Amino acid sequence: RRQRQMCIRDSDYLYRTNQSNFETFPGKIIAFWFNDQDIKIFENSEDGTSGKKGILTGKDAVFKRFWFEIKLQNILFNVTDSKKLIVEKAWIPTTGGGKFRKWFGNLEDIINMSRNGKLISETSKNYRLRDSEYYFKDAITWTEVTSGKPSARIVPKGVLFGNGGPIAFNKTSNLFLLGLVNSAVGQRYLSAIAPTLNLGPEQIEKLPIITRENDLKRIKKHVELLIHLSKKDWNAFETSWEFSIHPMLQNIDEHNRNWNLKEAFEVWKSEAQDRFDQLKDNEEELNRIFIDLYGLQDELTPDVANKDVSVRLADEVRDIKSFLSYFVGLVFGRYSLDVPGLIYAGGDWNSDQYKSFQPNKDNVLILSDDAYFNDSRDIINRLKEFLRVAFGNENVQANLEYIAQIVGKGGGTAEEKIRQYFIKDFYADHVSVYSKRPIYWEYNSGKKEGLRALMYVHRYDADTTGMIRTDYLLPLQEAYENALANFESLVESETVAKIRKVYEKKVTRLTNQIDEMKMFDQVLQHLATARIEIDLDDGVVENHVKIQDGQKLLTKIK
Repeated sequence: RRQRQMCIRDSDYLYRTNQSNFETFPGKIIAFWFNDQDIKIFENSEDGTSGKKGILTGKDAVFKRFWFEIKLQNILFNVTDSKKLIVEKAWIPTTGGGKFRKWFGNLEDIINMSRNGKLISETSKNYRLRDSEYYFKDAITWTEVTSGKPSARIVPKGVLFGNGGPIAFNKTSNLFLLGLVNSAVGQRYLSAIAPTLNLGPEQIEKLPIITRENDLKRIKKHVELLIHLSKKDWNAFETSWEFSIHPMLQNIDEHNRNWNLKEAFEVWKSEAQDRFDQLKDNEEELNRIFIDLYGLQDELTPDVANKDVSVRLADEVRDIKSFLSYFVGLVFGRYSLDVPGLIYAGGDWNSDQYKSFQPNKDNVLILSDDAYFNDSRDIINRLKEFLRVAFGNENVQANLEYIAQIVGKGGGTAEEKIRQYFIKDFYADHVSVYSKRPIYWEYNSGKKEGLRALMYVHRYDADTTGMIRTDYLLPLQEAYENALANFESLVESETVAKIRKVYEKKVTRLTNQIDEMKMFDQVLQHLATARIEIDLDDGVVENHVKIQDGQKLLTKIK
């Protein structure tokens, strides 16, 4: 093994020294044990990488949102010219750092750049609208503060650079720079250049760049494929604005909508595994190219650990939950089985988009522990209708049993288990997936679960709360009272003690639910009279508080 030396480098020079006189060098320095080959690499490094900090709004609560919070029409995708930001409504996608993810993704943030950022400059003090001449240029981004390995991603067209996601450019090739940062070679040098939790543009600029024409072509080819694979993975989940259809439904037409959900999951599982394997193989091949290019065969191996492959494998529990989330989106008209992509997120409603499966006319979906309604108000009734359309009538029961097996909670039948999942876990799962900015809100009467009802915030209007009271709470209360009378009669006539105890528990539960709903009715009546309007641009946090007007109306976001 070659003799190791301490490599000390400031912005201008590369020095060789030993550890004993390390502290004699003033200014900004970088220290790491390198060998002669490393030092040669730094000495022969090409210029051409420049980095930029992201936009700082000074008031993120006002000017920053997740893209799924606001009205879709107010987001300007694919903008490539800053002059187009002079409009009054201009929410622009922006890099935002995020979790460990390579090649593509972590695209959820948007910034209000209305009137070309003047709204920010006129109302915020600690803002930085940095380097506007670099807006919308091809670049790479990464998470600036991370305790793990760096992970860089391509910046798509029309995406600005935010404060948590700085950018960098390379005059030879951004694809080369992206490949280097994500490679074993890049990780080696970045661990020396940026030994702390912060990885800023100035550290990326110091990465040694060594290119050869033949290697450059191979590197770009591999990186393009890695971006493609990572993008397909990112877009398979509904928090991507390019999400098209749930992956377990993408093959229903070729099966003539006559197969079961378990089979659909197995197809998705195989697809995700193939993508994972292909991405890992290409990352390892890219490592080989960089290791050879930088002459580090004695220092590094091309192997990539499974934990460092950032596309997702199938997960039966997560994916069935996401399938149910997609189903809820269909019920509210956010998605359609007939048209790919996001169909409704505010604006004008177009009923022609929905043929196979009609969304609910009202912006409400009841989550009840029994089948009190045999129509669109009941979530299991709607789920069975959806499964019938998507997978065929003869497979409905098998699909219900499969769903219940994977995510169901306590209960006897498959339907009862799924009902309990929707009542107890669905909303918490939804809040988690949507990073505590849920787009479906849950009307909640209290711990007795008298009323649980989902509402889609993009369809909310000033009459929603009143409609939930008159068309849902009051009829459900009447249904509870009828069921209570029936069970009270059964208690009186039942001679088997064990069965009578079951009926008695049902009487107690229904009595408590009715009492709770009567109290909740007063809240609904008060807020219905208030007819509270919201502006989606204000975001989930503010609007969630606003429509409650100090009352306990909705399940907390936590």
